Amino acid sequence: MTAVQAAFAVVNKGVRPVIPNDSLPVLSDIMTRCWDSNPEVRPPFTEIVKMLENAETEIMTAVRKARFRCSLWINNASNFFPFTRSLFADQGGMNLIVL
Repeated sequence: MTAVQAAFAVVNKGVRPVIPNDSLPVLSDIMTRCWDSNPEVRPPFTEIVKMLENAETEIMTAVRKARFRCSLWINNASNFFPFTRSLFADQGGMNLIVL
């Protein structure tokens, strides 16, 4: 789908992206509220910022759990694939670096 087709689908057919099942409910709620077809119902940006600030603990907890699961996988994989011992996360923990 091109950008023009996507814009057309949103405006004329009310199409919205599919929210993955494993998304945090708080983020799913924010997205759906921002996508409301009625602009009067959509939250103003100041409210979106407050919602994100209120959800920060839940979001960061989910990020930490995901990092932990990733590190477990890397540690486990190193038993089977020796090259994975040269993988590590950068300081932000969001990117894997291969040495």
